[in-house]
Amino acid sequence: MDTPSTVIILAVQALATATSSASDEGMAMQWHSVSSQVQRALASRLPTVLVAPDAMLSAAHAWTSARGIMTASLDTQAPGAHLTSGLRIGVQMSATANGWIMLPVGLGLLQDGTLNRISDLLQQHPIAYPTHRNRQGLPIGFGRELFSELVQLRSDRDLHRLVNRYPSQGIELDDPGSLIHPWAGQEGRTADEVAVSAAATQTPRPK
Repeated sequence: MDTPSTVIILAVQALATATSSASDEGMAMQWHSVSSQVQRALASRLPTVLVAPDAMLSAAHAWTSARGIMTASLDTQAPGAHLTSGLRIGVQMSATANGWIMLPVGLGLLQDGTLNRISDLLQQHPIAYPTHRNRQGLPIGFGRELFSELVQLRSDRDLHRLVNRYPSQGIELDDPGSLIHPWAGQEGRTADEVAVSAAATQTPRPK
């Protein structure tokens, strides 16, 4: 039986912190960011998958289990394509969903209803995303018809090709949080390009 669109929360920045520093304080700060996005996903009542480093998943096991959140590790994935790999893993774990919304942890806190509006749009379009004041934002959603390609993603280039191959549809929302992310300074890039570059850098590139 099909389920609604699934939100895939990708803690790619948390992986960078975990591999560069074993600081409990640093991990606690990352978990605060992750948990804020998890709470937003839970408020949408959409199924949720958290893809994060093992250290974070272990520390939060009781918290995520009590809320019915599916989890998967990023630690075994090839460096440089964690966001793409995380998306693939999340799709594989929720194969019966009607769509998937890729939610990077570094994104600003979204307004209530944004994830649901993207989910609704995916019922009619293969790729969907929010806009705010005519600026394209995140997260990006992928429709069920793209399942066979999503589960074969291996690199950022694969994700670029996928997004370029299919038509996409934006929806104008009063949600400035969709434009707030560590890569917002990359003017002229589409949302998929920003998301893919984030997987490789985790930090903004100079303008």
